[in-house]
This record gives sequence, structure tokens and C-alpha cells, in this order.
Amino acid sequence: MKQHDATALRDPQALSHVQKVVALLALGRVPLASEVPLWTMFGCVLAARLFPPAATAGGSDSPLPPPVQWATVLTCMFITWATNISINYGNDYFDWNMDHPGQLLEIRKSLERAGDPRGRGAAVEGSSANEKIMGRTTRVIHDGTFPPVTALVLAALVQGAIVGVLLVSRARAGAHSPFQGLALAIGAVSTVLSQGYVGPPLRLHYRGFGEAISALLLNPVATLFGMVGYYTATSGRAVRFSDLLAGPHDSSSGFTLGMRDGGGGLAIFLVGMFFYELARILVMHVGDIPADVAGGKHTMVSRIGHGAAARLYVVCNAAALALHALFVARLVRAPSLVGEPRPDVIRQGLATAFAVLVAGAAPVVTLTAKSLFAHDPARPQPASIRGKVMPLASLPGMVTAQVLLSPLLLTGMTLLHW
Repeated sequence: MKQHDATALRDPQALSHVQKVVALLALGRVPLASEVPLWTMFGCVLAARLFPPAATAGGSDSPLPPPVQWATVLTCMFITWATNISINYGNDYFDWNMDHPGQLLEIRKSLERAGDPRGRGAAVEGSSANEKIMGRTTRVIHDGTFPPVTALVLAALVQGAIVGVLLVSRARAGAHSPFQGLALAIGAVSTVLSQGYVGPPLRLHYRGFGEAISALLLNPVATLFGMVGYYTATSGRAVRFSDLLAGPHDSSSGFTLGMRDGGGGLAIFLVGMFFYELARILVMHVGDIPADVAGGKHTMVSRIGHGAAARLYVVCNAAALALHALFVARLVRAPSLVGEPRPDVIRQGLATAFAVLVAGAAPVVTLTAKSLFAHDPARPQPASIRGKVMPLASLPGMVTAQVLLSPLLLTGMTLLHW
């Protein structure tokens, strides 16, 4: 990787061993890499309840639902959690060139505040357009505390740990390992696309595909991975891609999304969650437009601009709402989700969960949309209007909290209503 001169300004931090570990964990956004595993958890719990014959305890004739096999759930969650962390480390390394000028400016500002002559003039050199929501965590590979290659090494180590877990699981559990058939294929393809988010040769985010790929992998694919992985582990039957489109009696494994006999309910749900996630990602990237344009990162958001991204945010939420409403309607009308009759309480639980989800999201979406339009640089609004909305820098945290709570809500309601 061709880099800027890292010796141009060095301000290495004197950290203890514990502080170094904390800094490296923060570099990989380890505490915040929880969204994907939470959706995986929901997928696992959903599979446990929709396919009770796949469970080893209780049996399909038991009046009580079989217990969730939490060891399997945690194993699947670890894979998606660790993959997300590896991607974060890789992104830090491959985005180093673009991030470095903004990080240097922030370092100069901190030096100037401390009275260090190396920071002289920082206040008049412009604002840091590249200061992102987690920008401060990446400083340690820009100020000389750690060499930039540290991020790449950590990405490789985490990815190696993922491969190790897969191999151990397959060796010990055999056919009951979650990582067989379609689940393994989903994991492999997702890893390639994720590592190519900013990494060569794909560099998807630089070519305008990053937002769509992220929305696909972070939410619907993570949920589907949890469903397929859990079903495979508890049934011992590997799922094929063709099973997703088949009926329950035509599926080679018994797993299906109910496309034929269940009215396509689960597929509708997954598509709706794609738009739900894409709306959040648009908000996350709107604030990066100036830096992305300056750094040559031609993301979808930087291509269409702030105003179009704000309008697309509204369209995505409207599409998600419409699809979720259709999903709930199918829950109420259809006798099942996956072709086999299920108790009414299942449909009631999911319908209630989505009603609460929509009710909670509505005020967040409304405030976010108003804030995005109010801060559109192409159509500047009076200060009196901007004062009634959220600052642009505060929106990513708000929409992220909204999306993080969603899988917890859906998982909780799924467990309570079975």
C-alpha cells in the first residue's frame, strides 16, 4: 500500500500495556461490532421456533417448544461478530491514505491546544472533513503509536481465528456443525465481499457498491446465515440454495423460506430489512461526502449528493414499512410461514414485534429525515430551522441505536410468544 509520509508529523502516545490493548480493540470497533451478530441471533431463534422438528429436544409432537440451543447460537454469532471486526481492521489499513490528511489535521489541533509548536497554524488549515463517528479510534495508526500495518495484521489474525472455529466445529460436530452446505457458502461469499468493501482488488465502496453490499450483508444475509446455520446444526441436514425456493415437502433438507406454500413471508421480511438497513447506512455516509470526494472514494452517497441521499433515505424507509406491513398481513392471513401449520401465537408474536418496531422507528425516521433536509448544503436553511433538528454529526449514533435495538426486540418477542 502506497502511503503518505508517516514521519511528517508524529505524536506517539505513551500507553501502558493495558492501554495498548484497549486502543487496539477500539481500532477494530470491537465494542460496536454487535449489530451483525444480533441479527444472526434473531435468525437462529427464528429457525428454532419455525422448525421445531429440527430441534433435538422436545420433538415436533411435544406440547412445549424445544429449548433453544444457545451454544449453537453463540457459535454462529461469533462468526459474524469476528468477521465484522476483521473487516474493520482491514478497512483501517486500506483507507489509511484517505484518512491520513484528516487525522494529521486533528493531531495538529490537539498539539496546538497543548501549546506544542508543531501544531501551529492548525486552526487556519481548514476543518477536518474526514473526522468520522469513530475517527478518534484510528488515530493510533496515524500518530506513530502503532505502524499502519498493525491493522492489517490484526485483520488477518481475526480471520484466522474464524477459520479455526470453522475447522474445529466441522471436525467435532460433523453433520451437526452449523458450517455445512448453504451456511458455509453464505459465510465464504460474505467474507469475500466484506473484505473487498475497501480492500483490493474489488474496493466496492470506492466504486459505488459499498452501501448496497453493506445493507445486504449486515442484516438480511446475517439473519439468513443464522437461520440456515442453526437449522443445519440442530437437524444434521445441510441446506441447499434450491431449498430456499422450495416447499416444505420438496426441500431436500426440510428448510424453506415459504416461497411456495407460505406466501413468501420470510422472503418479504428479509427484503424489507435490506431497505431498513440501507436507510441507516445512507445516514452514516452523508457526513463523509466532503472527505470521500476529496479522497477519490466514489461511494454511492458521494455520487448522488446530500439531497438525493436524504430523499433516498425516505424512500428506503417507506419501502421497508410497506414490506413489513405486507409481511404482517401475510402473518395474519396465511396458515403458516414455511408451509407447515404453526400455532396462532407464533404469528401474533411476530406481528406484535413488528408493530412495536414500526411504532418505535417512526419518530426516529421523521426526525432524521427532517435533519437531513435541513442540513443539505445545496439548500441551506435558516438557523431557526436548523436549531429545531438534530446536528448532522448526531444522526449516525441515533439511527445506529435504532437498528441495534431492532434485533433485540424481535428476538425477545419471538421467545416470549412461543
